[in-house]
Amino acid sequence: MSPPYERPPSPLRRLDAGLYAAEQALVTLAAAVMVITVTLDILARALRGAQTEPALSALSLFGLLPSQLPAGVTPTGALLPPLLAALAAFGFGWGAVASRRRAARGAAGASAGEGAGSDRAAALKAGALSLALTYALCVAVYQAPSWVVCSALALLGLGAAAWGAWREGRPAAAGGLAALALVTAWLASRLPQDYIWSQELSLILLAWVAFLGGSMATYQHKHIEISALGKLVPPRARPLVRPAGLLATALFSGYVALLMGVGAFGPTGSLASGEVRPATGVPSWVILFAGVVSFGLIALRSLAYSLAAFRDPQALPEKENTH
Repeated sequence: MSPPYERPPSPLRRLDAGLYAAEQALVTLAAAVMVITVTLDILARALRGAQTEPALSALSLFGLLPSQLPAGVTPTGALLPPLLAALAAFGFGWGAVASRRRAARGAAGASAGEGAGSDRAAALKAGALSLALTYALCVAVYQAPSWVVCSALALLGLGAAAWGAWREGRPAAAGGLAALALVTAWLASRLPQDYIWSQELSLILLAWVAFLGGSMATYQHKHIEISALGKLVPPRARPLVRPAGLLATALFSGYVALLMGVGAFGPTGSLASGEVRPATGVPSWVILFAGVVSFGLIALRSLAYSLAAFRDPQALPEKENTH
């Protein structure tokens, strides 16, 4: 997304746009981590937990499992094959449908017979690959330690993104993604066993996503503004209403950032107390630091936009009135 300026960007504006791009990347990565870890937790609980007993009863009702399990066969072991088969069938169908759609879009100009044949071949390849990967993931979640699964997913996912950036001729992005893959894999190796930490990790990342989202909204000038009171100002002074409001926002956000900074790094803050989250072992100051970063950026951006608007009211885009 382009910066909210019409003029050639200055160094500060380029820095602002770079920070916004970094925020976008962090929010995207945090959202992906939340989805993946929670999915792994649900899958692990289904494969290992005692809550699989109702599923066993349902399978027995439909004749998919015997009512009495053979000696030496655990409930989880009995549930694993049909569950893997169901997940693999879903992966096969999803891959086949996705492949057919991609092939249909790219089949323009080809004959109908050749297009149908290539569609079926591509669908079978994608479906078979989805089946194999789904089965491998289930087996890994069932047998491998959680840190091994998470580290492998980090290396595979971010490694593939780094390879794609390299092939597109973006060596800097490829190097950054490769370094991020190694760091993420190392961090995943520090996670506790099993997936009991997934909920707590998701809540920590959700705090970062929410705070960074507020900073990104400031960059895009998307925060709600109450403009009804501005109409009470004399017409000659109205061009100063938005700059003054942005200045007040900068002062308030800077104050909030200071308070959160003291709560995180002050003499009696989270860092000094050594408080950590019980499930993940993440220091508690990491959560407050999200607010420090976000409100600090909001303060700096609002101050810069305010000064620019005081010099030239046209430096800010027009906003719809919100009463």
